[in-house]
Amino acid sequence: MKKLCIATILCLSMLLSGAALAADKDQAVKVVDAVAAFYAANGKDATIAELCKPADQSAFKEFAPLYAFAYDTGYNMVAHFKTKLIGRNYEKLPDVKGKLFRKDIVDSAVDDGAGWTDYWYKNPATGKLAEKTTYAKKVGDLIVACGVYK
Repeated sequence: MKKLCIATILCLSMLLSGAALAADKDQAVKVVDAVAAFYAANGKDATIAELCKPADQSAFKEFAPLYAFAYDTGYNMVAHFKTKLIGRNYEKLPDVKGKLFRKDIVDSAVDDGAGWTDYWYKNPATGKLAEKTTYAKKVGDLIVACGVYK
């Protein structure tokens, strides 16, 4: 009986975490779509300015703590609330397992219009490495992205 209870709890936990990830992924898509709508209404410069604000102070604060960021098609960070990241080229900077995930993020949006990229990244909430997935979409000449931890 004890083994059955533990197995049931583990199954429920897996189902709930899967549902939570699906909800988080849906939110990431909503963030990127909101940025795309903002871009269409306000243009590139205003969009970049908003993406450089902290999530809870931007036009997209309803999605905080999720936030969007943007690359150009040359793998350069052009907008992020951590402004020290802007202006750097990330094409050849891998995650801890060697995956060129930023290149994949940009390429999926350029090649397919939008897509998901999985990789490993330090989760600021836990301070530990964790699996992350990022949704990216080509918006004008920007690649707008939003990621969530698995």
